[in-house]
Amino acid sequence: SVKYIDSSCFSSLRWCSKIKLPSLKYVDMNSSFERDGFYYSKNIETDYFKNKNQIFFAGILIDLDNQTVKLPSGSAKENFCKMLETELKEATITVEEKEGVRFLCADGRPVIREEEGNITGLYLEKAETISLNIYLPKLREVEALNATKIEKKSCQVFPDLERFIANNVTEIEEGCFKNNYNLKELSLKKVQHIGDECFSDIQKVENLMLNNLKSCGDKCFTSMSKLKNMQAVRLEKAGAGSFDATHSLEILNSPLLQNRLELFKHHRNRRAILKSMREKGFLRHIMHSGALAK
Repeated sequence: SVKYIDSSCFSSLRWCSKIKLPSLKYVDMNSSFERDGFYYSKNIETDYFKNKNQIFFAGILIDLDNQTVKLPSGSAKENFCKMLETELKEATITVEEKEGVRFLCADGRPVIREEEGNITGLYLEKAETISLNIYLPKLREVEALNATKIEKKSCQVFPDLERFIANNVTEIEEGCFKNNYNLKELSLKKVQHIGDECFSDIQKVENLMLNNLKSCGDKCFTSMSKLKNMQAVRLEKAGAGSFDATHSLEILNSPLLQNRLELFKHHRNRRAILKSMREKGFLRHIMHSGALAK
C-alpha cells in the first residue's frame, strides 16, 4: 500500500533482491535511490514509471515527455545526466532486449547497454564533452564518435572497463583513466593535450598511438607496466615523472627526449628507448655525444 518514497528510503538496503510497490505514486529521485543501496532497475517492481510516461533503466529515470534524465543528486551525476540528455534529445526513446541484454535506444540507435541492472556499455554520437566521473562498476565499453573533450576525473577506477574509443577528442583533463587495471584498448587518435595523472596505473595497454599529442602533464603514464610501444611524433612537452615505472617501454617515437633526457635517467630500458629515438631521427644532435652509452 506504499504510495510515497521520500528522504533516503532504501539507502542501506543493499541485499534486497526484489521490492513490489503496486500503489506507488511519488518518488523523490534526489534521495531515494542511492548508489550503494536500492538503485538498480532489476530490484523494483511497480507500475509507477509506466503511469508517468517514464523509463527506469539501469538506475536512471528518464522522463519521456520532457526528455530529461535523473539520478540521485550530485554535481558529477548532473553532468552525466546532461550528457545523456544530449544523446536522447528530440529522439524516439525505446528499450529493446536481445538475449537477456537490454538497450536504451534513441531512434533505434543504442545509447546504453544494460546487463543485470548495470550499465555495461555507452555509445555516444552527439555529446561534445564526455562526463564519466561517477561510479559505474560494470562499465566495459565506451564509444564516443564526436566528443572533443573528456572532463576531469572521468573514467577513474572503472574495474571492468576494457575498451574506450573516442577518436575526435583533442583534450583530456586531469585524472582521467587513472587506475583502470583492465583497460586493454584505448583509441584517442586526435588528442593534443593530456592533463596530470591521466592513464597512470593502467596495467594492460601495450601500445599507444598518440601522434597528435603535443603535451602531457605530471605523472601521465606512470606505472603503465605493460606499455611497450608509444607513438607520439609531436610530443614536445611532458610533466615530471611522466614515464616513471613504465618498465616494459622500449619504443618511444617522439621529439620529447631532445630536451627532456632526464625523464629517462633511471629507466631500466633507457638505452633501448634512446636507440628507438635515434633511429627515427629525433636525436640527431646527441647521436655522437655519448649519451646513448651511459
